[in-house]
Amino acid sequence: DSADFEKAVCYYQESINLGYERAMYNLATIYYNGKTGTVDYSSALYFLKKCTINGIEEGKSHYYIGSCFYWGLGVPVDYENAKKYYLLAIEIYERLACKNPDAFESDLALSYNNIGGLYSNINDYEKAFGNVYSDYGLASAASVYLFFISLFFSILLNLWLNRDKDKEKMKKRKKVKVHA
Repeated sequence: DSADFEKAVCYYQESINLGYERAMYNLATIYYNGKTGTVDYSSALYFLKKCTINGIEEGKSHYYIGSCFYWGLGVPVDYENAKKYYLLAIEIYERLACKNPDAFESDLALSYNNIGGLYSNINDYEKAFGNVYSDYGLASAASVYLFFISLFFSILLNLWLNRDKDKEKMKKRKKVKVHA
């Protein structure tokens, strides 16, 4: 119920005011997911950025900020910033997954999926399929497998979404006659 989340917002704000900074992440997710009935990406970004500065839920905070830039949620679409934050999330999750693979490999795989999708979306397939081991130092074979499966489906989705553009290009090519 959105009324309960509105109460939660008040309590999280008070918690932050009293110095409990971890409440910023909880508040950010309420705004990001629109739990009060209204999505507020600007407020979510504000608190997510504060989380990254204060070292709170760093991987998730960087991941969500990257998604905001990737999809243009509360900010203009900006692939360079999306890449920056996704790579920071990967760096954090790799470190955490080395210590506790069961807890963090799914977050790591999702972050790999998003950076692969980003490179695929900007048609940088060489980077998308680059040497994953040396570029990212994957934590385990399972992560490698999940990364490539996710990347494969991201590329398929990108190709499917761009199929109309490709058809238009083909029509234009057929119309152009080459004179010898």
